[in-house]
Amino acid sequence: MTEQTPGTGTAALDYVAIVHNLRLPLVVFSGARVIYRNKAADRLAHWLREHFATELVTVLRNHIDQMGVAREGRDTMTLVRLPEGSHLFIDVSPLEAGGRIVSIRAPGLELKAIAAHYRLSARELQVVEYVIRGHSNRTIAELMTLTTDTVKKHLTRVFDKIGVDSRTQLMSLVS
Repeated sequence: MTEQTPGTGTAALDYVAIVHNLRLPLVVFSGARVIYRNKAADRLAHWLREHFATELVTVLRNHIDQMGVAREGRDTMTLVRLPEGSHLFIDVSPLEAGGRIVSIRAPGLELKAIAAHYRLSARELQVVEYVIRGHSNRTIAELMTLTTDTVKKHLTRVFDKIGVDSRTQLMSLVS
């Protein structure tokens, strides 16, 4: 839904639709109550529940309370560790009247889209997921019941397909 901008003859942007459809998860709090969550936040909440049996709103409330953001009235950007070595980047910005807008980045949330784009096999994707969680080749081999050499071969193919030279570059791209 767009509106005409008075006196210009051009359509104004529908900011509500833009925010609601952003790929960046956004949650708005009024006190401890969630008053808005965009579609990306819903996807993130589902992903956290499915992979970690963790509730997004609970994580965010606990984080905000621990950081004291409401009292200090300042922006914060922090890293929150999840089970199995995964993590969330949480950015909290105060709004008027004590509200807060929270944006969240979850490395790995968009892995399926990345895997489809670069045509990664299911095993290659699994290796990438473990790399993002910070596991060594040896640990990945144990978790996947493979040899370390097989893990290295999977990583080499992933690097070639994606066009990176190291785990750091891989993590930077997929995070």
